[in-house]
Amino acid sequence: MRHQEPKISDQEIRNLVIARLQLFSSNRRISIGGSGSFTKEQLIEKIKHHDPVGQKIIDVQLNYLRSFKNQRFLGW
Repeated sequence: MRHQEPKISDQEIRNLVIARLQLFSSNRRISIGGSGSFTKEQLIEKIKHHDPVGQKIIDVQLNYLRSFKNQRFLGW
């Protein structure tokens, strides 16, 4: 029998990424390619409003987390 991954809703993913961003220092700015530099508060708002920059942050965070699952982070 094949193991099925539990389904995670879009909102649960957004909440996870927002929780991770809330751990960042308030004075830290994050550069998103040609889109500019943003504070964590700005990024959280972009995620909440389904903004393209918010989606990019979600994609980056999910790829980062998947790298642990696949043990591809730091050469593991």
